[in-house]
Amino acid sequence: MKNSIALISFAFLFVLMPCCSRNDSAYIIETEIKNQNSIVGTWELRNTVSQIGPVNYLPGNGSTLTFRDSTYSIANAGFTPFTGTNQPDEGTYLITSDSTVVTSVGIEVPEGEFRHRIIPNNDASNKIFFEITGNKLVILAGYFPLDSGIQLTYEKK
Repeated sequence: MKNSIALISFAFLFVLMPCCSRNDSAYIIETEIKNQNSIVGTWELRNTVSQIGPVNYLPGNGSTLTFRDSTYSIANAGFTPFTGTNQPDEGTYLITSDSTVVTSVGIEVPEGEFRHRIIPNNDASNKIFFEITGNKLVILAGYFPLDSGIQLTYEKK
């Protein structure tokens, strides 16, 4: 009888143990939701760096990128990596983790930065990485060694 109780107790603890450990998938989802929520808002373009060199933009220039919970809209007077054009755009987006920024864009970035991508309209063919620091949103896309990379810096309005 004592052996049965001990066996049942051990089995009960064995079943409960995973519930008490850190759930990595929940942590990843929580991290992605946190990053997605931090991108929500309206951002105004301040600087671009591309094959033609750096270009600065003054506040009030009208080039904005607005993220809502799952949709985005662009009012843009310049290039956008979402469409590859300078046309206004809107659609849906997802955020995903991705640690391939260095090989994807061909430039070195500080360790631990640009670990998330924006996937507009379920089209993951063009890797669009982003980093938020304070009130700045920096986007990297394209492949810089082939003169097709672009860095866009936005400031939160």
